[in-house]
Amino acid sequence: MLAIARIMNAHPTLHIEIRGHSDGVESEIYTGPMAHDGYPLSKLRADCIFRRLVVQKVARERMTFSGAAAADPVADDRTAEGQQQNRRIEIIVLKR
Repeated sequence: MLAIARIMNAHPTLHIEIRGHSDGVESEIYTGPMAHDGYPLSKLRADCIFRRLVVQKVARERMTFSGAAAADPVADDRTAEGQQQNRRIEIIVLKR
């Protein structure tokens, strides 16, 4: 997070999207501690990163976040390793 915040703060015109993902096995319904506004799990993951970057002085207006659920897997959900790879955050550069 610190490295991303440094990059963002060094390049004030940079805008990003933070996209959370989940695997195809876990539930998108998060009922654990600090459930937030009924967000699905993948969106909650992205929101956590968004909030951490705000604490590092990255302007909110330069970031968006979304949850993609299990719609875009990068690995096989039939294995524990694949599931772990599919539970991820992606940072997409929108504007420089």
